[in-house]
Amino acid sequence: MQRKNDFKKIKRDYTEKATAWNCNLLLFVCLFCILVELFNIIRVVGFSNSGLGTLNNRIYFGFYTALLFLCVLYVTLELALRRTQRISVRYGICMSGMAMILLWQTLFQIYDISRSSANGYITIVAALVAFSSIAIMRPVYAVVNLIFNYGLFFLALRDSGDRFNFTIMLLLCMVIYLVKYRSFLSGLFQEQELQFVHHELNDKTDKLRLSNEQYEILAQSSNLIAFQWHMKEGWLHFASNRETEFDWPDRIEDFLLKVRESKIIREESKHIIYRCEQQAIQGISHQKYEILLPSKNRTEKWYELQMTMQMDREGNPLLGIGFLSNIMKQKEKTENLEEQLQMDSFTRLLNKAAIEERGMQMIERLKAEEELYMLITDIDNFKAINDRFGHICGDHVLKTIADTMNRLAPENMETGRIGGDEFMALFSGGQGKEIIKNYARQLLEGTSEVLWAKEELPVSLSIGIASAAPGEMTYAQLYTAADKAMYIAKKDGKGKIVFA
Repeated sequence: MQRKNDFKKIKRDYTEKATAWNCNLLLFVCLFCILVELFNIIRVVGFSNSGLGTLNNRIYFGFYTALLFLCVLYVTLELALRRTQRISVRYGICMSGMAMILLWQTLFQIYDISRSSANGYITIVAALVAFSSIAIMRPVYAVVNLIFNYGLFFLALRDSGDRFNFTIMLLLCMVIYLVKYRSFLSGLFQEQELQFVHHELNDKTDKLRLSNEQYEILAQSSNLIAFQWHMKEGWLHFASNRETEFDWPDRIEDFLLKVRESKIIREESKHIIYRCEQQAIQGISHQKYEILLPSKNRTEKWYELQMTMQMDREGNPLLGIGFLSNIMKQKEKTENLEEQLQMDSFTRLLNKAAIEERGMQMIERLKAEEELYMLITDIDNFKAINDRFGHICGDHVLKTIADTMNRLAPENMETGRIGGDEFMALFSGGQGKEIIKNYARQLLEGTSEVLWAKEELPVSLSIGIASAAPGEMTYAQLYTAADKAMYIAKKDGKGKIVFA
């Protein structure tokens, strides 16, 4: 694969690294120079016999003061800009500071040599070598500073041998700088190359992992609809077999927005989809839900939703791979099993636990204008029937009462068996009192003629009824009130209806 190096990035990286290195280096040099020049100023002013009385001392004092000022100014600017993101400004100030300090060093050494008639120039040589080998700078900046300071110092030298040696030193500084610069640039290019290779490897790893996970998911079942959900771009793409269940397009742009605006998806199902997105954002790699969705012809069906989340290199959710599997058969079996568990096996009414649960739900959901009516009934003299006609006859009576209760129950009424020969009915809605009263009367009439072996049995019911408005009483209190009313009916002669 052919690729071009990003020179803009190289330039940016060069500036950032050069700024970080040079600014720290120059900050250290400036702090050191501040201490040295303070000492020199004190030495000239306080400990020199002539103080500032001679021109020589005043010139030295001027050099020391100038360098001190430059160093303090740079330290102040650097500390002020260090916390900002203005890299180019810091870089420019740093390069200017280095040039000024190098120029100061050159001028100082020129004066020092001319004043003392010395022929040594070890200090300026050390400064130029350090400048070439330690600082990180662009070629133009380095060459201009080296040649300019070389020219100034070259003119100050009188001996031809010194000039020759100084010229050789300049060439060595150039070589040192070019080797360092080339090495530094090579390091930047290698770093970029490594980043590119790392990026390529990550992409290939992601694709390989994605392929493997898609295969694993799709291999779990043949009766499924695969999908891909791109979290960043917002689209959702279905496999072609979606047509077996849905009339949706194969690709849905702005998927979450479409879900939010949908009129045919239930709010509970929307919340599951939103939760799926939130769990993905939180880094949950695998999710599993049961969700009710509109299928073909707008009919709702239960599906199992499973999704595995792929993250990008920063750990953010990127692509969800999953499937929808029709679980209507499993759901129907589960619901049938749950229904069976709620039923009294003999009478096929709700058992005690089931009707009590329905009652607690109904009393919690009462609207302001509604009341919940509870009817509790007990078969009068049931023990005597068992003793006289046998338990088979007793079972027949229980079954007949249960069938009658079911047959006469109006819509939305719940009926159940709460004990051996005790039954319950629950009703809430408009005109509830009249409906429950009529139902109780029909029960008394419908069970007054129970036949066994062509013989009429002495069957009657005692019925207690209680009602509760929203917030008036708990389910347990309503049960107690209806139960007491039923026992009052028994004491009052049996075969009667008593309202609490």
